[in-house]
Amino acid sequence: MLSMTGFGIAKISLPESELVIQVKSVNSRFLDIKINLPRDYQFFEKDVRELIKKNLSRGNVEVYCSKRNSAKKSKTEIKVDKELAKKWLTGFNKLKKELNLKDEKPLLLDVIKSVPVLSLHEDKSVSASEKKQFLKTMKDAVTACLAERKREGAALKTSIKAQLQVLFKETQSIEKNREKANKEIAQRILDKFKKINSDLSLDTARIAQETSLLVEKSDINEELVRLQEHISECKKLLNKTGRVGKKLDFYSQEMLREVNTIGSKSQVKQLTHSVVNCKSVIEQIREQVQNVE
Repeated sequence: MLSMTGFGIAKISLPESELVIQVKSVNSRFLDIKINLPRDYQFFEKDVRELIKKNLSRGNVEVYCSKRNSAKKSKTEIKVDKELAKKWLTGFNKLKKELNLKDEKPLLLDVIKSVPVLSLHEDKSVSASEKKQFLKTMKDAVTACLAERKREGAALKTSIKAQLQVLFKETQSIEKNREKANKEIAQRILDKFKKINSDLSLDTARIAQETSLLVEKSDINEELVRLQEHISECKKLLNKTGRVGKKLDFYSQEMLREVNTIGSKSQVKQLTHSVVNCKSVIEQIREQVQNVE
């Protein structure tokens, strides 16, 4: 079982730079991928996205890659537009003669600064070897994130199993008090009939029949059986290796539905106490399964 929470980091030193790749994931209903790459590697976004899809099926996944170039081996070059410089110098000399300028050097420097004669050029090309190393480092980061999700998933599995066991014990307590609850309900109904008709002997059979029907409507056996079945299904899912988060979430909602129905029918103190405990445990389970892939 996998959690949707994880973090992985991988680094590599290239001949001219150093890469640091981080992959972070948190829970989400679907797979939502956000990728932040240096301009050099933006053409590889599709490859990165496919790599993540192969390994992760749900979660909000953020990928961040930083690339720090070596100062000694920088790809940045200064380019000089000689033809443009010559034209500006010719024009400047002509203007110098016309205006009879003597101390022209400071003025010439100011002109050169304002003219785009010098420009920075950075080589953005990425070799096949560098691309291969980048994708390998990305895979290492994703693998590290996946390992963290597995570790967190194992912890969630242990916790949810323990909570399901607590929930099952509460259903056993409910089952023990069910007959007592039905008897108390039947007695209350009979007491009401006594107030309406003091002479029960006139229609005892009819009163017994009506009492039985009302008790049957208030009986929680059907909900209890379904609740225990849902618990059993959840335990089975926890032992599977596939993506079980959505199914666990569905069953946790169904368990809460059954417990709420039992609570609405409950008129016995012991049952009400068990219902409150069950709801508390199921809410904890629901909160945790939201993070299961």
